[in-house]
Amino acid sequence: MIQQADAPRQALSAVRNGPRRSVFLALVCLAALTTCAWRVQLGLRPLPGLFTVVFVPVSVALFVIVDRHARFSSREWASVTALICVHMVLSVPTSVGPLYYVGGRIVRPDHLVHVLGGALVAWLVWDVLGASERLRPFALVTSVFVLTLAFGLAKETTDLLSTTATHVRHDWLDSAVDFAANGIGAAIAVARRIRARHG
Repeated sequence: MIQQADAPRQALSAVRNGPRRSVFLALVCLAALTTCAWRVQLGLRPLPGLFTVVFVPVSVALFVIVDRHARFSSREWASVTALICVHMVLSVPTSVGPLYYVGGRIVRPDHLVHVLGGALVAWLVWDVLGASERLRPFALVTSVFVLTLAFGLAKETTDLLSTTATHVRHDWLDSAVDFAANGIGAAIAVARRIRARHG
């Protein structure tokens, strides 16, 4: 009975959020086109690598498909949009190299983005899996961690394939720190979810 009563409310929420989601998707497309134009202005190829060409579109498509079931909030849509836009902007080279590589090998903007990315993915996965009553708390936490790290591993795989295709030496330390940062972000998000669930 409660689910039936919530159905009209969810349908109304979906209608209201539709235009907002279109705006968020438009912002992602605008960021992609702007960064491509930026690269051309610098005399580089417009398409940077597999992350932007393959991983970002696939991730956005997956997010949109899952949203049809999970009904992510406007804040979650805004967070995903902001993270993707920031990562694309930071990937554009400057005179000192890509902005997300500025700093040391252990602490730099790229790793902060991975912490935020891990936290956001874990948060969204919790939204999807947490709605199921079949998963016990331990299974829910484990599933969120595994799926978040799998997503991060897929991202690092695209980086490896990209560097291999362009005959650039792959930075394994950077990949390891990225992966660890994803795990830290996931731990933060899960901790906040558990605290919220238990008051």
